[in-house]
Amino acid sequence: MRTAPTGRPAYQQVADDLRQQISDGRLPVGSQLPTVSQLMESYGVSNTVIKAAINQLKAENAVIGQQGKGVYVRQLYRVFLSTPMAALDDYQTEHAAARKLFEQLNQLTPPVYWAGEHIESTDQFEAPDLASEKNFTALTFANAVVYLQQGELTHSTSALVELGVALAAKKPITVFAPSEDCLPYALRHFETVSERVGFGRFRFYNAPSVDEALRLLTLHGPELIGLGHHDNGDVS
Repeated sequence: MRTAPTGRPAYQQVADDLRQQISDGRLPVGSQLPTVSQLMESYGVSNTVIKAAINQLKAENAVIGQQGKGVYVRQLYRVFLSTPMAALDDYQTEHAAARKLFEQLNQLTPPVYWAGEHIESTDQFEAPDLASEKNFTALTFANAVVYLQQGELTHSTSALVELGVALAAKKPITVFAPSEDCLPYALRHFETVSERVGFGRFRFYNAPSVDEALRLLTLHGPELIGLGHHDNGDVS
């Protein structure tokens, strides 16, 4: 274990070293941490110290525990923003509106991942930019998903795949759209079968414009998207 200032608790020294391994890529996003027993042997400390170090990293959202599967390095995003930009008629206008929601979410519960953040025109857009391993890794380790649809979809989009993944993972999903009628068929008719197949559910908010979504977030804060009382899942 790396040396640390005198008096610094052992669990913080372990957390510091693991954090550094995550930062420099020795423990990449999505990888599993060694078991508690392996870490005890590696650092020469007790079970209690290792569990405290892991809980420290969980509190920082650096790792996430998956029941019965271990602890994994997570992408440091609390919210995954999904919006079917390329499936709408006016890309630049809709992108500017979506950026307002992205910035509001970043003020409320940062950091937020949005695949379309730097794709400001259709000239820059290519499907692989959005349907990439990086994006789905971010989705896997995000605490909550916000789906923004600003009008009728004109064709299929990777955002619908992202929604399916989030529903299967039972993540908190918040949907902002002008009306339920404009949502994809899969969402409009999903709740009738969701309990039977064991998928998650979503909360729908009627938002004729992004400004209405911003108003709701201002009034209700992170609780609106299911992050008011996030549980870091302490090691027991």
